[in-house]
Amino acid sequence: MYIKQEEYLPLAKDLIASFSRDLLLFAEEDHNYTQAYKDAFQSKITEVEQKEASNTALVKQKQATQALYLLGEDLKKPLKSLRIRIERAGIPTKLTTQILTDIKKRNFEGVGSKLTDLISLVNAHLTVLQDKGMKSTIPQDLQDFQLAIAAKADEQKLFMKKIYIQ
Repeated sequence: MYIKQEEYLPLAKDLIASFSRDLLLFAEEDHNYTQAYKDAFQSKITEVEQKEASNTALVKQKQATQALYLLGEDLKKPLKSLRIRIERAGIPTKLTTQILTDIKKRNFEGVGSKLTDLISLVNAHLTVLQDKGMKSTIPQDLQDFQLAIAAKADEQKLFMKKIYIQ
């Protein structure tokens, strides 16, 4: 898995927290890891934070990305439940697993396109899936997720274009 640019700062903050906690251990291993090194690292983090805060398009893009990730997390539970119902019904498909993998890899374009196929599959086998315990709201829930993910992905792309144009 690779690190996306919008994840650099949060990861740097986690790293500095860990580094601060273990500074003495690092200093024992390598004399270059000093308080001055830590201060320089913290200074760079602060500098990047200030640059990012002044770029409103970047801030909005990060908010859209966070909302997209949260939508993906919210979609996991109904997908796992639906996967059980699909298996019980004996419907041969790996769509739920593929969507869960796309969520994990943060591939929301893939999530959106596969949700379309999953909605069609669910609607085609609605009665048998409901007989196997699927909630009656699942088709509409999946459509709602699909629309919300598409809207947030479009919003994110719009902000990304603004960032790279600047």
